[in-house]
Amino acid sequence: MKIILILMSSLFIGNTLFASQLNYAGQVAGISSPFISIYQDLEVDPRLDALSVQFQYGIPSSILTTTLLNGGTATTSNSQAVLSTSGTAGAVAGLQSKTNVQYRSGHQADAYFTVAFTGAVGANAKQYIGVLDSSNGFGVGYNGTTFGIVTRNNGVDTFISQANFNGDTINGAGSSGFNYNPTFFNVFHIAYGWLGASIIQFQIMSSSGDWITFHTIKYPNSSGAPSIRNALLPISAQVYDPSGGRNLQLKTASWNMGIVGIQSNVANRFFGINNTVSIATSVETHLLTIQNSTNFNGQINKMNVQLQRYFAFPIPNLTRYTFLINIYKNATVTGTSFTSVNSNSIVSYTAAGTYSAGTGTKVLSQWMSPRAWNLPEYISLTDTNIIVYPGETLTITGYAPVAGGTSAIGGFNWAELF
Repeated sequence: MKIILILMSSLFIGNTLFASQLNYAGQVAGISSPFISIYQDLEVDPRLDALSVQFQYGIPSSILTTTLLNGGTATTSNSQAVLSTSGTAGAVAGLQSKTNVQYRSGHQADAYFTVAFTGAVGANAKQYIGVLDSSNGFGVGYNGTTFGIVTRNNGVDTFISQANFNGDTINGAGSSGFNYNPTFFNVFHIAYGWLGASIIQFQIMSSSGDWITFHTIKYPNSSGAPSIRNALLPISAQVYDPSGGRNLQLKTASWNMGIVGIQSNVANRFFGINNTVSIATSVETHLLTIQNSTNFNGQINKMNVQLQRYFAFPIPNLTRYTFLINIYKNATVTGTSFTSVNSNSIVSYTAAGTYSAGTGTKVLSQWMSPRAWNLPEYISLTDTNIIVYPGETLTITGYAPVAGGTSAIGGFNWAELF
């Protein structure tokens, strides 16, 4: 008992001493601690991933959107995604995650990524990577020939050069002694708590593995408007050369973004819908399609829809029918007529329509076991990750090889990740 008490006392004293060394933003002797969040929370909660990407197997089109204009290229080599302008005037090469971080009020959202700027730089050219979309966000990279950070609010960029960083200048002259070489791979971390006015923190990993805070946007008490208009942000990277004659090249190996906090559904919205149709023998029949809207309440929709459960069964179900259910993303369904689920939902649905065989990406296929009682067959998808991004659809079809002339009911339950 005495030994246990002594150990507990030592741990307490040790933690007290450690805590006494922490200053604002969790810094210890000028180096940022990864254990203190933007909101000064000790980060013992899980970090909930919204995105995890690696490029050793190519560019995953299911979760990333590629933008190429005027000769821009996006390739993979040596476990890296390589964005290049190829020397063409007006060239653009970009990657952006289809999902956005599920920002939650009062929680830190952040992103980790690696990047190396291995090509040319030049006047008016731009090379950025970070939590950025076309309207809002935060990133690092080049504005012309100058390295720095960018903040984007409602489509307007503000660039802060390396020489004007308010933390460590990472040029060898700062307190860390770290001298950043942009042509080498480095790990960056961008963290924000938003609520409209929290600080935004930019960090780089030192050669010893410590986090160096090189710039902090001290937004509290500085403006009458939010720092950005929407905190639900993707990770993106882009190179753009308006003049041509230079081959801008950005390389990146891995991305991750998420929030600090325990799993919670407190902000999510839950809905369900079903439909009953006649089923012809051996004909794959459209039962229902839902669509995640591109706009909601006059704003661009950035929320994802996560499938929670599907259900389907033939009617009557007293005879022992076998029944095949297929679920597709972005299938072609003709003759649709979409209706909003309700004013609080980002989803619309169509009960009408004919499935075009062979279209869409099949994400689930399930033969339902013959049943001798009149109960529906429910399959829970709580532990899966079938996500419908804005603009995408999810379609459920039914196929009855021996049940011609009967009907079938099918439907979805889903969570809208507000």
